[in-house]
Amino acid sequence: MVQKGDIRQDEVERKLKLEYLYGERDRNRKLLDDVLALVSHFDDRKTSTKALLQEAADLIHKQLLIREVTIGIRSPSDGKYRYEVMSGLRPEAWKAHEGIEYTHEEFHNQSIFGGRWISKHTKVFLAEDEPFLEGEEDTFNRPILLKAHRRSVDDCIEGDYLDVDITAYDGNMLGWIEISGTREGRFPDSICIRWLELIASILAIPLQRGREGETKR
Repeated sequence: MVQKGDIRQDEVERKLKLEYLYGERDRNRKLLDDVLALVSHFDDRKTSTKALLQEAADLIHKQLLIREVTIGIRSPSDGKYRYEVMSGLRPEAWKAHEGIEYTHEEFHNQSIFGGRWISKHTKVFLAEDEPFLEGEEDTFNRPILLKAHRRSVDDCIEGDYLDVDITAYDGNMLGWIEISGTREGRFPDSICIRWLELIASILAIPLQRGREGETKR
């Protein structure tokens, strides 16, 4: 029986619901503010393309609560894909990324990395398929866990990752955002993936400009 001065159950429920509702709104508002800030830097001549990519990687890591983030781009000089920035990786894991490069054919070769498209721009790679080349195990943040077992369909284990394409106006791939799971060890939900695809489409703008600038030289 509820005694005088006790807090009723409905009051507790109402408080929790309001905190959940407005807490989520505040999180989305902060995320939107950070995305708008990223866009506002496009015309700042003092901000390099690499700095923009780093800002995007940090945004994804902190605001979308993604465990590890890397962003790579295609070089306009030789057409090869290379990792450019990261957020959330150990220094040793990032050093292993820095030495990797792919030709266009290698990057898009289904027989090498496999993967499954879950939307027009996002592909998921599962650890069971070993989606990496020999010697690339060091690129993972926790390579000792590469043989971990998946206990549920929501679990994102070491070796799982998602690639989100950064695509030019003509459909050519300018780069990609690569992520591991969330900090809770889960795959990102559909809302998170849509945010990632939005950020990728935004990053396409300065990368497209950079490519056009190289062409005019």
